[in-house]
Amino acid sequence: MNGTSRPVFELTKPLPDLVRVPLRAVAQTFESLGLRYLVVGAAAREIILESVFGRPAGRSTRDLDFGVALSNWEEFETLRAALLKTGNFEETSRAQRFLYRYSSEVRIKIDLIPFGGIEEADSSIAWPPKKDVVMSVAGFEEALESAVLVRIANDFVLPVASLPGLIILKLFAWVDRKHERRDAPDILTILSEYIEAGHEERLFERELALFEAAGFDVVRAGALMLGKDAHFAANQQTTAKLEELLNDNALMEQLLNQMIQAGGRSDEPFAQGCESLLENFRKGFLNYS
Repeated sequence: MNGTSRPVFELTKPLPDLVRVPLRAVAQTFESLGLRYLVVGAAAREIILESVFGRPAGRSTRDLDFGVALSNWEEFETLRAALLKTGNFEETSRAQRFLYRYSSEVRIKIDLIPFGGIEEADSSIAWPPKKDVVMSVAGFEEALESAVLVRIANDFVLPVASLPGLIILKLFAWVDRKHERRDAPDILTILSEYIEAGHEERLFERELALFEAAGFDVVRAGALMLGKDAHFAANQQTTAKLEELLNDNALMEQLLNQMIQAGGRSDEPFAQGCESLLENFRKGFLNYS
């Protein structure tokens, strides 16, 4: 298990079996091979926001995404073989995707995103043998290092991407697939809910300067704090990539428009609120180094 010296978060709401059972099955295989891993994507957002802190988590999904640190591609083949050997997983036409047999009728989609020693210099991976499928894995190492531990069951503690790690991954994912419009709603949810995800006491006890900088608005202060926390979670290469992204006004305008559209409201106060959240996050990341 990753970093067992870290504090363990307890669930306030049990995970449904459709999520808990495949999570355990994949985690057991990772751990049997001694691999470092974490839950990312929508499942991480739902676990942290809804199941740990009881907050709205945005769009729901049964798909499960894992990041897994590998030294070489041979380790992925070993992992693939180990999953299939259990008899509970099926391959698909996509190298990173497996299906977990929850029942004779139900399959749960599992995506594995390898990173680490297999990365190219630009923080991407190219899937063998043809190297024709390329994926960005920027931010995954930081997400692993900043992951939080969540007790899913008495005998099952799971590493899950923290919200700072997750917002980093979401921003890079949005750049890669912004035409799909599925990451902006998640970014809006994380920005809106960060302060309620265990950070309000910290704000008033140790971060009053952030509260003042956000105009004494608690939610906006949370976005500012998230930017600061994401900055400290990122390594030098990732920080440079994110600074370039956050300083690109055209991209930020596009992201803001998608966030506003995702909220399902067109009124000016809501649009201004989205703009303030994004701007406070930018300030937190760029100015609180």
